[in-house]
Amino acid sequence: MRDNQTLDQQPTSDDVQGMAWWAGLSEADRALWLARAGGIGSAKDAWEAFKQGRQQMTGELAGLDDAIAGKTVAATWIHDAARRYGVTFAEAPVDTFANALSRLSDADVQLDETEQLLLALARAGVVSGTQSFALHAAYLRQSRT
Repeated sequence: MRDNQTLDQQPTSDDVQGMAWWAGLSEADRALWLARAGGIGSAKDAWEAFKQGRQQMTGELAGLDDAIAGKTVAATWIHDAARRYGVTFAEAPVDTFANALSRLSDADVQLDETEQLLLALARAGVVSGTQSFALHAAYLRQSRT
C-alpha cells in the first residue's frame, strides 16, 4: 500500500509526458510497448521501455533525413520502419470522428496504407510530429511525380 506522501505527490514532468504518450496510443501499440517492457507491468513500465527504445532509435532512424529530403523513397522508409518496430495502424475513435467531419465538409479525405502507417508511427512515438509532417510532405511530393 502506498503512503499518503506518495499519494499526495504531484506528477513530474516525465510522468505527465508518459501519461500523454500512453493516452495517445492505440490498444495494439499499448500491447506492443507493454510486451517490450517485459510482458507484464504498467503504463509507467511501458513508458520507460519507450524511452529506452527511443535512445536506441536515434541511430536506427538513419535514412529518415534522406527520405524527408527526397533522396530516397519516403514510402519505403515508412513501411520499413513500421515493420522494424512492429507498428500497425488501428483506427482510433478520433479517426472515425475525423472521417465523419471530412465527409460532412464535402472534403472526403481517405488516408492510404502508407499514410496510415505514418500516423501509427507517430502515435507510437517512433517519429516526432515534426518528422511525421515532413515525411508526409515528402511522401505526397513523391507520389505526385
